[in-house]
Amino acid sequence: HVSGASPFIRERNELILDFGFYCGLRAHELTENSQLFDSNLIEQKVKESMENSEESMRLMIEGKGSKTRIIIVPPLLLMKIHKYLYRRKKLFQGPLICSCKGTKLNKQFASNVFSEAVKNMTYNNRLLFKSKSFHSLRHTFATNLVTYCYENGRDPFNVLCDLMGHEDRETTMKYIEWEAYLNSRVEIIKKLSLEPRL
Repeated sequence: HVSGASPFIRERNELILDFGFYCGLRAHELTENSQLFDSNLIEQKVKESMENSEESMRLMIEGKGSKTRIIIVPPLLLMKIHKYLYRRKKLFQGPLICSCKGTKLNKQFASNVFSEAVKNMTYNNRLLFKSKSFHSLRHTFATNLVTYCYENGRDPFNVLCDLMGHEDRETTMKYIEWEAYLNSRVEIIKKLSLEPRL
């Protein structure tokens, strides 16, 4: 449901939503992160990943409260970035997520892209998403990450804290609890209900 007046705008807007869904980025992190979204730097990182036959890419970003964290860009998103960079080359170097002229976008831009995509949905789907925002993509990423951890024998608490950049243990626990209820993980629910809250 992403629209755009040109292929560049459509690809950029899809990337914006993909970064929320596949990497758990906050809206402002897409436009305010000069270190991560320097197109020269990203182009070099993509090139290195492909030369090394790596399917994913790790990027350091500065998140909430100027706290740095690593995000993992999965294969599908890595390919989309590679394709977008080819189109992006026609503009001067600058932020990866940029205007048609290559300039920085405002920090609300990602939220506006999400809202516009919801408006383009069919009526029934629009009703499902009317109370959602760009930040909902981050929540979905976190829930999916907890499921991935359980399916692959990893501790979701440690992985989630690192990739989401959580400082507060309670924030992480909300995602673990929600995923447990969502997937009927009875043992996890029992264990969590017995743990003392700090």
